[in-house]
Amino acid sequence: MKSITDHDFLQTHSAALDQWRVGTHIQEQFTFPEVDTVEWTMNLVDLRGDETVLEIGCGSGLYYDYIKQAYPEVKYHGLDYSSSMLGIHAADQLVRSNFGHLPYADHSFDVVMASHVLFMAWDIDLAIEEMRRVMKPGGMIVTTTSSLQTMPQFRELFRRAVQLVSSPGVNRTGQAFAPTPAHFRYSLESGTRYLARYFYFVVRHDLPGVLVFDRVEPIMEYLESTRILQEEQLPPNVKWDQVMLNMREQLNSLMVSLQHLMIDTLQGVLIATDEGHFAKEFVDIRLGRFTPPNEIDEADTVATEAIKMTEHELSVATEASLKREEPEPPQEPADALDDSAVAHQVPPSEDDAPPSNP
Repeated sequence: MKSITDHDFLQTHSAALDQWRVGTHIQEQFTFPEVDTVEWTMNLVDLRGDETVLEIGCGSGLYYDYIKQAYPEVKYHGLDYSSSMLGIHAADQLVRSNFGHLPYADHSFDVVMASHVLFMAWDIDLAIEEMRRVMKPGGMIVTTTSSLQTMPQFRELFRRAVQLVSSPGVNRTGQAFAPTPAHFRYSLESGTRYLARYFYFVVRHDLPGVLVFDRVEPIMEYLESTRILQEEQLPPNVKWDQVMLNMREQLNSLMVSLQHLMIDTLQGVLIATDEGHFAKEFVDIRLGRFTPPNEIDEADTVATEAIKMTEHELSVATEASLKREEPEPPQEPADALDDSAVAHQVPPSEDDAPPSNP
């Protein structure tokens, strides 16, 4: 079994990660509605502004650019295995290393981030253990990834292309299938389970979207960005270039008939902690360490009003009880009184009768 520091593995996956980032850039260009995923993620993280942050798989520095602008006092550290990405990153504190060995002391960071990269780790459990080790008590882990349900249209087209270029024997035995997307190793679904092994609290935030393409070339460029990790999954008799040729034919036909091709996407953020961030207030209250002042004020107000209402209701009830010793007879309706009055009136005399007409 290869170790986490296997040079060939790291080199291959470093190149794959560079290509994956190309695909991510294409997604951002054609996503509707347009969303700044970095800003969306950081709004969920909700930094105070004085934290020490480590970003694993920092790439060219998209998160760094946002953090330094929004939170200039944050102490940022970046780590990546790609020399080319680190070469264009603007931060000062950068380290080239792999996910399974973080060259930092225990409890060094308030926030440890990994955006769309944990699926590249040879040992995901080891990578999360390392992230937890360097996280301060009360800190949090922030990871972004995609769902198993993202881009189902691409998967179906890919499966069909593989089936069409496979030999008839492969088709009949049902061995033709679409390669498993790389992010399936650490998706929104599986990532939640991974993190739950190491943290008491894990929260998932989903960001659905749609890719809208009006031409085929960007789609082919995106598919090529997945080649390093998907080509090795093809059946032995199937070549990548054959699959891509068939994919282009299918996409051209769809584009002619539909004018636009729409691909459903689902990505999101997983935030994990033991007692920080969204879990802090809950843990503090549960352990009796702290009750939020606004809750104290509200509780006192509610209790005071309840006491006042109880005293008033008791007073009213006592007064009514005393009055009920001799209950008053029920009053008759107004209409009944009128009828009674009419019934007891003295009938008019003959003198009172109106004169008759002659």
